[in-house]
Amino acid sequence: MNKAQKRVAIVICIIIVAMFLFPPVSYDGAYRGYEFIAKITPGLSINVTLLFVQLLGVLLIGALVFFEVRTGSPLIDRETNEDHQHFKPK
Repeated sequence: MNKAQKRVAIVICIIIVAMFLFPPVSYDGAYRGYEFIAKITPGLSINVTLLFVQLLGVLLIGALVFFEVRTGSPLIDRETNEDHQHFKPK
């Protein structure tokens, strides 16, 4: 794992922790926004379906970014990519 991948993993972990600290809540089945986990009142319930969809989205996008920043990725290391070196000026 290179430095960029470590940074991506840390950001993904921070986002996931924030998602669980501020989950989406519902009141009588109606979406009411996000609430700090310690301040959820008895009338509110955590919208587990939305939280799960958000978690899947973060993991999917995070995995795509994680594998894109690996060493040798054409988007990251364009200068060192061998495919681009045949365009050097004479």
